[in-house]
This record gives sequence, C-alpha cells and structure tokens, in this order.
Amino acid sequence: SGQVSLAPSRRSPPSHTTARRALDVLDPTRRAAPAEPPQPLGPPKAQVGDQRTPRAPPATMYCAISGEVPQEPVVSRKSGHLFERRLISKSLAASDGVCPVTGEPLAADDLLPVAADLAVRPRPLAATSLPAMLALFQNEWDDLVVEAHATKQQLHATRKELSHALYQHDAACRVIARL
Repeated sequence: SGQVSLAPSRRSPPSHTTARRALDVLDPTRRAAPAEPPQPLGPPKAQVGDQRTPRAPPATMYCAISGEVPQEPVVSRKSGHLFERRLISKSLAASDGVCPVTGEPLAADDLLPVAADLAVRPRPLAATSLPAMLALFQNEWDDLVVEAHATKQQLHATRKELSHALYQHDAACRVIARL
C-alpha cells in the first residue's frame, strides 16, 4: 500500500515533477524541490507597449480530422484534440454530438477557441522540394486554364442567348409595326 511504482503509465510518459514526487515518497528526508509554475498554453499575451512580433503556430498544431493547420482552431475540453471549427461542427452535426476521434459524446460548448497568429502559414508537405513545387504550380496552372476555358464557353453561350433574344425582340417589334 505504501509502494510507489516508477514504471511509466500508458497515458503519458512520466515528467520530471512526477519523478521528484516519487523520490520524495521513497525518501521522506529528501527536501522537496519547489513546484514548477505551470507553463502557459499558446503564445504569450501582448502587454501594452509590447513590441514583440506575433509568433506562427507551432509545427504540431494540426487538425485531428484533416491533418492540416486549421484556419480557426478549437480544442476539445474532453479529449484535448485540436480541430478546425467548421470541420468539427459538421462532424458533430452529422454524428449527433459524437467526437470523430474518440467516439465519446462531445458538445459544441466543449470546444475552446485557440488564439493563434495565422499570418505565417507553414508550407504544405507537397511543397518541400523543387519537383514537388513544380508539380504544385503545374496543377494550379492547369486549374486556371480549365477555369478560363469554362468561362469562355459560358460567355459564348450567353452571347448566343442574347443574340437570339435580341433577334426575337426585333422580329416582334417588326410584326407590331406592320399591324
């Protein structure tokens, strides 16, 4: 009953604070070190007159659903997973309030917004090498050409409709003039 297990738990690896507490229990004569203050989550809050530049989101800030850096990040109070607000909202609406990652009940009230500066977006994994970037630019160019072609076809069809409508209007005006 008075034994302390130093084996790591399955949920998370032991921290230095946990190891210190275990040593304090094993050796009561050991002087306990002062507790470390909790580290704040997210970027530091700006003070009045603070000239610091905002930081980019950390590299591990990815949505648990899409795997991409979220535009509007929210974190679940229950599971601690990070989500894109619009994706988790759609998922909760479709699954009657069930978390898509853990399968546990999750309400919209359990989602907390995360303050992050998204001015500097990290590059996608596909844009990390020159051939990948060339392929990315080629795909964007192809999409632009297809969109321009579709726009030209729509313009041509609209011109034909307008020409036909004007011809019918002109013919109707001639018929009325003859009466």
